[in-house]
Amino acid sequence: MLAFRSKSAILITLDRKNGPLLDAYNEDLNVIFLYDWNSSNKTLKKIIIEKAKLTS
Repeated sequence: MLAFRSKSAILITLDRKNGPLLDAYNEDLNVIFLYDWNSSNKTLKKIIIEKAKLTS
């Protein structure tokens, strides 16, 4: 259900196990893994804004 919602909303998660969320991420849908955010020099706000622009 959450992976389906990532088509229209940004989903922020720590769950990186194999399954629907990882599939949605690999399809470049609106999934942000907090692991990616922790390893970047960007704020979470900036990452969300960038992700929103990519899907608009």
